[in-house]
Amino acid sequence: MEAPDREIVLRLSIQGALLGAVSSTLAAVTCGWVGDNIVIEFLVDPDFTDEDRERCEIVATEVVADFHDATISTAFTSPPSDGPKVPVSKRWWVFKRFEP
Repeated sequence: MEAPDREIVLRLSIQGALLGAVSSTLAAVTCGWVGDNIVIEFLVDPDFTDEDRERCEIVATEVVADFHDATISTAFTSPPSDGPKVPVSKRWWVFKRFEP
């Protein structure tokens, strides 16, 4: 798959997997590639629970099922933070909670 197509398919896959899985403790989700490894980073609130984490891991499982030749890594980042911390060559925002 070419790079632009791979980016689009990844973002759509994650957004589809997030449907019904987003709780109020999930602030944002980013994604990127490191070779053939998909990196999904979940930016979470301090009150993020084990149940919330399990929902996010299910999201990652649904995503990797769409990419038979890829592996997946997940990361969970909590404030205080300036945003995602996992290094990827290019990162795309998939979800960001509205903050009034």
